[in-house]
Amino acid sequence: MKRRLTIKNLILVVLVAVFLFSFVRQEKAMRRIEKERVAKEAQLESLKNKQERLQEEHDKAQSNEYLEQLARERLNMIKKGETSVEQQKKADSNSQN
Repeated sequence: MKRRLTIKNLILVVLVAVFLFSFVRQEKAMRRIEKERVAKEAQLESLKNKQERLQEEHDKAQSNEYLEQLARERLNMIKKGETSVEQQKKADSNSQN
């Protein structure tokens, strides 16, 4: 009789050990998945901010004022009736001679 009780206890201990092992494994997996979720949410927020910034830059690049500014700065273009700074400097130096 005592021997059966010991086998039952042994089986019970093994089952409890298996369930505990499975539980601990699942908890570790859940923690890892939660960390990944938090990291992905942070990455998503960062990408949303980047997308918003790029959309603003795109909208700005489409405006006439920005195109005019680029033409003036990079191509040294001027409007009719305006005098560029370089031409003004040349005119000033010529008048001083």
